[in-house]
Amino acid sequence: MEQLIKNAQEKNYIDFSKQTKETLQQKVAEKLAEKKYFKKLDQAKGITEASGGKEAYQKFYKETLKKFGVDSPSKLSDEKKKKFFDAIDSGWEADNETD
Repeated sequence: MEQLIKNAQEKNYIDFSKQTKETLQQKVAEKLAEKKYFKKLDQAKGITEASGGKEAYQKFYKETLKKFGVDSPSKLSDEKKKKFFDAIDSGWEADNETD
């Protein structure tokens, strides 16, 4: 990000444009991967939009991300990622789950 700002200040617009595009593509890819993950997890846990559980689940998911100090699980190490998903699994029970 610092290099992006430096290029803008130095009016190096070719590098600025390239870096902006790469950064934007990376952010979009992260959000799409997160959205895909939500959809697959919702399906696996039986959460439907009609149940009203999706919003509650997303809130729970984002709060858990915050506890781990990140805004995306892709930013976690493999070990922390496993702990994160274990926390999600143990902390959330879908309507159709039984003990």
